[in-house]
Amino acid sequence: KDSSYYHKHSTIMLDSLYRSETYTIFAVLNMIDGDWDPSTSVFINDAAFDAFVTNAREQALYDTGVEVSASDEILTLITCDRKYSDPDGRLIVMAVKQ
Repeated sequence: KDSSYYHKHSTIMLDSLYRSETYTIFAVLNMIDGDWDPSTSVFINDAAFDAFVTNAREQALYDTGVEVSASDEILTLITCDRKYSDPDGRLIVMAVKQ
């Protein structure tokens, strides 16, 4: 959640048996479960994807300055954040594939 930590750790390395990929974080946000669906993975068009990314940026804890376009692939990580709102708080980290 801390922007100074983000600046030192802005990259996610995702390794599996089938691939290794690098992502750059573009949004870190808190929310209450059910406020918005950050796990959306199918968009009807580029405008819907852009609206999704814009919503994430508007709710972000700070501006990362990382650009995301409709042709990009994104990774969304979601975990509980009881300090934000117990028991329904969530921490979301969203990143764009390099």
